[in-house]
Amino acid sequence: MKTPYVLAFALFHAQLYAANAPTLQYLKECKIVKQRAMTEAEMTALQQLQSAEARMTFLQQPLDEMQAKMQPHEQAMQQISTQVAAQAGQGEVNAALLEEQENTAEELSGIVAVYQKDIDRVTEFSSELEEKANHFSDLVKKDIAKDSFDQIRIQQPGETNDSCDKGIFFNKSINL
Repeated sequence: MKTPYVLAFALFHAQLYAANAPTLQYLKECKIVKQRAMTEAEMTALQQLQSAEARMTFLQQPLDEMQAKMQPHEQAMQQISTQVAAQAGQGEVNAALLEEQENTAEELSGIVAVYQKDIDRVTEFSSELEEKANHFSDLVKKDIAKDSFDQIRIQQPGETNDSCDKGIFFNKSINL
Protein backbone atom coordinates (compact mmCIF):
# COMPACT_ATOMS: atom_id res chain seq x y z
CA MET A 1 0.00 0.00 0.00
CA LYS A 2 1.33 3.41 -0.96
CA THR A 3 1.49 6.03 1.72
CA PRO A 4 -0.24 9.38 1.26
CA TYR A 5 3.20 11.01 1.01
CA VAL A 6 4.23 8.84 -1.93
CA LEU A 7 0.92 9.50 -3.67
CA ALA A 8 1.20 13.24 -3.02
CA PHE A 9 4.74 13.29 -4.38
CA ALA A 10 3.69 11.37 -7.50
CA LEU A 11 0.78 13.75 -8.07
CA PHE A 12 3.06 16.78 -7.56
CA HIS A 13 5.62 15.36 -10.01
CA ALA A 14 2.91 14.70 -12.62
CA GLN A 15 1.53 18.23 -12.26
CA LEU A 16 5.01 19.76 -12.43
CA TYR A 17 5.84 17.73 -15.52
CA ALA A 18 2.58 18.67 -17.24
CA ALA A 19 3.20 22.37 -16.56
CA ASN A 20 6.72 22.23 -18.06
CA ALA A 21 6.21 19.74 -20.87
CA PRO A 22 6.37 20.91 -24.45
CA THR A 23 3.15 20.64 -26.41
CA LEU A 24 2.62 18.65 -29.58
CA GLN A 25 0.44 20.52 -32.01
CA TYR A 26 -1.02 18.54 -34.89
CA LEU A 27 -1.78 20.83 -37.81
CA LYS A 28 -3.80 20.39 -40.98
CA GLU A 29 -3.50 23.16 -43.55
CA CYS A 30 -1.86 25.38 -40.91
CA LYS A 31 -4.70 24.98 -38.38
CA ILE A 32 -4.30 23.14 -35.09
CA VAL A 33 -6.53 20.06 -35.12
CA LYS A 34 -5.20 18.57 -31.88
CA GLN A 35 -2.87 19.65 -29.13
CA ARG A 36 -1.48 17.79 -26.15
CA ALA A 37 1.47 17.74 -23.77
CA MET A 38 4.39 15.54 -24.75
CA THR A 39 4.74 12.41 -22.66
CA GLU A 40 7.93 11.58 -20.79
CA ALA A 41 8.61 8.80 -23.31
CA GLU A 42 8.26 11.27 -26.20
CA MET A 43 10.54 13.77 -24.45
CA THR A 44 13.15 11.06 -23.90
CA ALA A 45 12.88 9.94 -27.53
CA LEU A 46 13.20 13.55 -28.73
CA GLN A 47 16.28 14.11 -26.57
CA GLN A 48 17.83 10.90 -27.92
CA LEU A 49 17.02 11.99 -31.47
CA GLN A 50 18.52 15.44 -30.93
CA SER A 51 21.63 13.87 -29.41
CA ALA A 52 21.96 11.56 -32.39
CA GLU A 53 21.52 14.52 -34.77
CA ALA A 54 24.30 16.38 -32.95
CA ARG A 55 26.56 13.35 -33.27
CA MET A 56 25.75 13.06 -36.98
CA THR A 57 26.63 16.74 -37.44
CA PHE A 58 29.97 16.04 -35.76
CA LEU A 59 30.60 12.94 -37.87
CA GLN A 60 29.82 14.84 -41.06
CA GLN A 61 32.41 17.57 -40.46
CA PRO A 62 35.21 15.67 -42.24
CA LEU A 63 32.87 15.05 -45.17
CA ASP A 64 32.28 18.79 -45.48
CA GLU A 65 36.05 19.17 -45.67
CA MET A 66 36.20 16.41 -48.28
CA GLN A 67 33.51 18.11 -50.34
CA ALA A 68 35.44 21.39 -50.28
CA LYS A 69 38.56 19.59 -51.50
CA MET A 70 36.61 17.81 -54.23
CA GLN A 71 34.76 20.85 -55.56
CA PRO A 72 37.50 22.25 -57.83
CA HIS A 73 38.16 18.76 -59.23
CA GLU A 74 34.45 18.19 -59.85
CA GLN A 75 34.21 21.50 -61.70
CA ALA A 76 37.26 20.60 -63.78
CA MET A 77 35.77 17.18 -64.52
CA GLN A 78 32.53 18.78 -65.65
CA GLN A 79 34.37 21.14 -68.01
CA ILE A 80 36.52 18.34 -69.38
CA SER A 81 33.50 16.09 -69.91
CA THR A 82 31.72 18.88 -71.79
CA GLN A 83 34.74 19.29 -74.04
CA VAL A 84 35.05 15.53 -74.60
CA ALA A 85 31.36 15.31 -75.51
CA ALA A 86 31.67 18.22 -77.94
CA GLN A 87 34.72 16.67 -79.57
CA ALA A 88 33.05 13.25 -79.73
CA GLY A 89 30.12 14.91 -81.52
CA GLN A 90 32.59 16.06 -84.16
CA GLY A 91 34.03 12.56 -84.43
CA GLU A 92 37.43 13.32 -82.90
CA VAL A 93 38.54 13.38 -79.24
CA ASN A 94 41.86 14.85 -78.16
CA ALA A 95 43.91 12.15 -76.36
CA ALA A 96 45.42 14.73 -74.00
CA LEU A 97 41.93 15.73 -72.93
CA LEU A 98 41.04 12.10 -72.18
CA GLU A 99 44.21 11.78 -70.13
CA GLU A 100 43.35 14.93 -68.21
CA GLN A 101 39.89 13.49 -67.55
CA GLU A 102 41.43 10.27 -66.25
CA ASN A 103 43.89 12.16 -64.00
CA THR A 104 41.09 14.28 -62.56
CA ALA A 105 39.04 11.15 -61.87
CA GLU A 106 42.03 9.62 -60.07
CA GLU A 107 42.44 12.77 -57.97
CA LEU A 108 38.78 12.58 -56.98
CA SER A 109 39.15 8.89 -56.10
CA GLY A 110 42.22 9.69 -54.03
CA ILE A 111 40.35 12.31 -52.01
CA VAL A 112 37.49 9.87 -51.39
CA ALA A 113 39.97 7.18 -50.30
CA VAL A 114 41.46 9.52 -47.68
CA TYR A 115 38.00 10.08 -46.19
CA GLN A 116 36.65 6.53 -46.59
CA LYS A 117 36.66 5.79 -42.85
CA ASP A 118 34.68 8.98 -42.24
CA ILE A 119 32.22 8.00 -44.97
CA ASP A 120 31.85 4.56 -43.38
CA ARG A 121 31.21 6.08 -39.91
CA VAL A 122 28.49 8.35 -41.27
CA THR A 123 26.93 5.48 -43.22
CA GLU A 124 26.99 3.21 -40.19
CA PHE A 125 25.58 5.83 -37.82
CA SER A 126 22.82 6.85 -40.23
CA SER A 127 20.88 3.66 -39.48
CA GLU A 128 21.02 4.41 -35.74
CA LEU A 129 19.81 7.96 -36.39
CA GLU A 130 17.00 6.60 -38.57
CA GLU A 131 15.94 4.20 -35.79
CA LYS A 132 15.75 7.05 -33.28
CA ALA A 133 13.79 9.22 -35.71
CA ASN A 134 11.35 6.40 -36.46
CA HIS A 135 10.89 5.67 -32.75
CA PHE A 136 10.09 9.32 -32.02
CA SER A 137 7.80 9.46 -35.04
CA ASP A 138 5.93 6.32 -33.94
CA LEU A 139 5.40 7.78 -30.46
CA VAL A 140 4.03 11.16 -31.54
CA LYS A 141 1.67 9.85 -34.20
CA LYS A 142 0.33 6.78 -32.40
CA ASP A 143 -2.89 8.37 -31.15
CA ILE A 144 -4.00 10.42 -34.14
CA ALA A 145 -5.51 9.34 -37.44
CA LYS A 146 -3.00 9.26 -40.28
CA ASP A 147 -4.87 11.64 -42.59
CA SER A 148 -5.98 14.10 -39.92
CA PHE A 149 -2.75 16.17 -39.95
CA ASP A 150 0.01 17.24 -42.30
CA GLN A 151 2.47 18.71 -39.78
CA ILE A 152 3.40 18.27 -36.14
CA ARG A 153 4.90 21.20 -34.26
CA ILE A 154 6.66 21.08 -30.91
CA GLN A 155 5.69 24.12 -28.88
CA GLN A 156 7.82 24.92 -25.84
CA PRO A 157 6.11 26.14 -22.62
CA GLY A 158 5.50 29.88 -22.71
CA GLU A 159 5.92 30.14 -26.49
CA THR A 160 3.13 31.35 -28.69
CA ASN A 161 3.35 30.60 -32.35
CA ASP A 162 0.64 31.18 -34.92
CA SER A 163 2.95 30.81 -37.91
CA CYS A 164 3.16 27.65 -39.97
CA ASP A 165 6.81 28.23 -40.74
CA LYS A 166 8.28 28.88 -37.28
CA GLY A 167 9.11 26.31 -34.65
CA ILE A 168 10.23 22.71 -34.72
CA PHE A 169 8.18 20.92 -37.36
CA PHE A 170 7.88 17.37 -38.48
CA ASN A 171 6.16 17.04 -41.82
CA LYS A 172 4.10 14.02 -42.70
CA SER A 173 6.14 13.68 -45.87
CA ILE A 174 9.16 12.59 -43.81
CA ASN A 175 7.43 9.50 -42.47
CA LEU A 176 5.20 11.02 -39.83
